[in-house]
Amino acid sequence: MRETESGLHAQRVQGNAFCGRRSSTVRMPQMFTDAFFEELVKRLNNDADFKSKTANLKTTVLMVNTDTKHSFLMNIQQGHATWAPGSIDTKADFTFLGDAATWMSNHKGEAPMEKLVMTGKLKFKGSIPKIMGLRAQLGVIDKIAQGIPES
Repeated sequence: MRETESGLHAQRVQGNAFCGRRSSTVRMPQMFTDAFFEELVKRLNNDADFKSKTANLKTTVLMVNTDTKHSFLMNIQQGHATWAPGSIDTKADFTFLGDAATWMSNHKGEAPMEKLVMTGKLKFKGSIPKIMGLRAQLGVIDKIAQGIPES
């Protein structure tokens, strides 16, 4: 996928997972942009835990930011992730819909997705029994996504 200028910005960072221990100016993806999902997929596909926990999994997950109307479809196929732009009408096995503040709360690790769904802050479409069976896999994805610095 392409990196768009609107999806990136320069920021001074020091010692985080994105740029190492030295202080420098790097280009960092903003949440719910092509650049963010490109970085997420890159990290997932290079993570041994993700590969092993999703080795037998074939599923699609649609994430919708209800404030901006941006949607991203993640396709997980036997240990490999890809993404594509989506829309609220995109067919997926599982769909999560939330406002920007809810997504940011999850990204910062303040509230896990499961809690956000149970409290109604994050809307969910799909099979509850099936998604409950994927908690370990989704936990790995969540952990890796939280490692991507937010804007």
